[in-house]
Amino acid sequence: MRVNASLPITRTVCLLLISALLLWAEGYYRPLLAPLYTHVEHLLSPIQRLATLPKDAHHWSQSMSQSHESLRRDNAQLRAQLISTEAKLQQQNQILSDNIQLKALLGIQQPPTARLQIATVIGTNPNAQTPILLLDKGRSAHVRVGQSVIDASGLLGQIIHTTDTTSKLLLLTARDQAVAVHVARTGQRAIVTGTGMPDTLALSYMLKSADIRVGDTLISSGLGGRMAAGYRVGRVSHITRDASARFLQIEVTPAAAMDSGHYALIVQPLLAPTDTAPHTLAPTASRPHAPHS
Repeated sequence: MRVNASLPITRTVCLLLISALLLWAEGYYRPLLAPLYTHVEHLLSPIQRLATLPKDAHHWSQSMSQSHESLRRDNAQLRAQLISTEAKLQQQNQILSDNIQLKALLGIQQPPTARLQIATVIGTNPNAQTPILLLDKGRSAHVRVGQSVIDASGLLGQIIHTTDTTSKLLLLTARDQAVAVHVARTGQRAIVTGTGMPDTLALSYMLKSADIRVGDTLISSGLGGRMAAGYRVGRVSHITRDASARFLQIEVTPAAAMDSGHYALIVQPLLAPTDTAPHTLAPTASRPHAPHS
């Protein structure tokens, strides 16, 4: 079967002529066809919008995904910055607190018969009955068992054990701890003992007839030679008068910061004991006898 080779050319020429005729007609009759064009555009507009809807939805989805990811990254970055800022603020507050403590300690006047060795608290014993602080000074810094320890406010306790580089401080609030004191206002002698509570001491052996008041300041007397003399021990906070008891029941608020300080001063006598001194203090060695007044 033979195919007429001129047929495609004929079709092409016809289509070109028709196209030219339509272009001429469109240009010649444009004013007349304008309302028709407008009407057709209005009719086809929803179809055009519907045709572009998948593409628009895809773009919107990508934009929302990118926005969500950007917000997530920004939120994570801001949160990290906030945590870092809070950590730095806590460090600055700690440094400020340490500086205040150090300034207060450095402001204490050196006693004529002893020197003050500053030490840092590096550990604690959580047992309230026998509260012990671990200090970063030991025998190499001339720390000896039995030496008293103070802070900027008053007497903390006594060294009970030493190593070459550390020492253990038994606080006054321990049940097996005691210190001889006198009332600053009257000079009356008594003994303050630990109660096992971090914020309470007891003033013992005070007769009912004793001149003692709430608010009286108690000063270490140094009797017995176990604790340094002249340091604030506490303040009388409550007095109970029991008719059936021989002595008054007196509560004392410690002067020193028993559970919050980071630094302490070890009172080292100028005539220090020899290196043959014991490295551990017997638990009952620091409790003095009741004074006779």
